[in-house]
Amino acid sequence: MKSFITFLFFAFSLITVGQTKIEGIGKFKLKKTTTAYLDTLCKEQGFVRIPIKNYEMYLGVKNDVNKLIEFYPDTTNLRDGIMYAHHCKNVRAFLMQRITISGIEISGTFLTFYNDTLVQIRTDYNNKIVEAFTLKYGNPELSKKEREVECTLKETGVDIKLLSATYYQTWGNDNIKCSAVLGDFRDRNCEKKNISFIKINIDEYLDKIMKCDDQEKERIRTLQEIEKKKKLDDF
Repeated sequence: MKSFITFLFFAFSLITVGQTKIEGIGKFKLKKTTTAYLDTLCKEQGFVRIPIKNYEMYLGVKNDVNKLIEFYPDTTNLRDGIMYAHHCKNVRAFLMQRITISGIEISGTFLTFYNDTLVQIRTDYNNKIVEAFTLKYGNPELSKKEREVECTLKETGVDIKLLSATYYQTWGNDNIKCSAVLGDFRDRNCEKKNISFIKINIDEYLDKIMKCDDQEKERIRTLQEIEKKKKLDDF
């Protein structure tokens, strides 16, 4: 009974009075929440903000539930920089390893801001979140995607093709889409890896972020090439 009541509280935390559209989770509202709220969040949750600029730093703190991580790009290493960082100067990305909303523990929450406004939430898969969205917004659209993957068996070195499948539960309104994703993929050695997450985003902004990232990386590459050529002036 207690768990059911907790679930109901979480479901209603997704909405405000009169609200009928998906906006986010708790106080994290797409197109409304700004980076200024993170100061309040740190005070409420006791988080310590920490900048992360490379993968080694991330490994050292990624499981720390008391940190609010902000990712910064490594402009000296465009190829192997940390995947969560964005080169676009209009984008900021954060990670909370654990946060509780209305009694529901949510883990691995990534927040992406564009021009200081929240445009994407991504968390670890959680049945409670899926149940809450279903209760409020109805049954999701179900879909499945399969793809054939080429990989090499580590033991024999033989190249083979294997099938991977991903299952989606999707809710949406206007430009905001929420997807609960479960599936698997194969790595280069054909080993099966599972994927599971929930993502709430605005496709329009994700496209802008991708384009901006590409443009900024190209600008950095150009500057690096110019600098390399300058060093050869007296060669």
